[in-house]
Amino acid sequence: MRKKRRNTEKLIGAVNSAEVFILIVLFALTMVLLGGKAMAYTVTPNSVTFGWTAPGDDGEDGRASAYDIRYSTSVITAQSWDAATQATGEPYPQEAGAVETFTIAGLGPAETYYFALKTVDESGNYSAMSNVFSATTSLTLDVEADVIIASPLDGEVVPLSLPVLTVQNIDTEMTNFYHFEVATDSQFFALVEASPVVSQQEGTSTSWKMTEQLSSGVVYYWRVLANAIDYSDVYSFTVEPQTHVYPNPFRLAEASEVTFTDVPNGSDLYLMTISGREVRTWPNTSGSDITWDGTNASGNPVGSDTYLWFISGTDIGGKIILIR
Repeated sequence: MRKKRRNTEKLIGAVNSAEVFILIVLFALTMVLLGGKAMAYTVTPNSVTFGWTAPGDDGEDGRASAYDIRYSTSVITAQSWDAATQATGEPYPQEAGAVETFTIAGLGPAETYYFALKTVDESGNYSAMSNVFSATTSLTLDVEADVIIASPLDGEVVPLSLPVLTVQNIDTEMTNFYHFEVATDSQFFALVEASPVVSQQEGTSTSWKMTEQLSSGVVYYWRVLANAIDYSDVYSFTVEPQTHVYPNPFRLAEASEVTFTDVPNGSDLYLMTISGREVRTWPNTSGSDITWDGTNASGNPVGSDTYLWFISGTDIGGKIILIR
């Protein structure tokens, strides 16, 4: 008889709380397999979707024969394994190293569940129990128009590599909070970036600017979760980064600086007066956003006027209207 395998596959789960949205849990093995991109798993009022890295029939090689997945409203231990509910319809194991996903349905709303699994080899030997993770189902199935995306809209082409995502405020209560998610698939398994909790902002909408730079030629999907309960519809967008300036006009009474975004890496950015006098120069840019505070190279404020900007050796340029 073969020895029982000692490797323990790692579960990746979603922990959902009203105060802290931890929708991704990173494990080192998963990060290696997925190139540093963790997978995100969602909950509904009656289901939890989670994933793990498939083990082999013998350690890291081959294919296991079966999975035994258990769940419970109490923490699962080696001693309580038999008392936990066994899931039905577990997937047939893939080759070692593949990412498996599985949904357990028929759960109760707003309830915390614990999950764990074992694998079985062709001789009927069971592995040790995996790590245990918990997930809390959501409160309601109502995900209708309460959470409405403002921009970018579905299919929109965004001229920024670091887009600003905006959702309409669900009501006037300033206690509302939002969680933005961007992925390269509509199921949000291949998560690109998730925001921290964003408190509702003044006015009619709330925005969050991404910090993970996006690439042209890729379709991205995004959604918003409001108050840990309701998701918006899923919208898609692409990016075609173009150098531009905002805010423009630049009113110093309203903003302390103007931003040049998506400036090509290694380029020289010039700011001139209409008459051709140099105001500022930013040589050999790093590809990051560049800001201007309305001063010249000596640090002295310049007057209200129209200024020209351009990137040397290209046809990229424009005007900035400065109003003091």
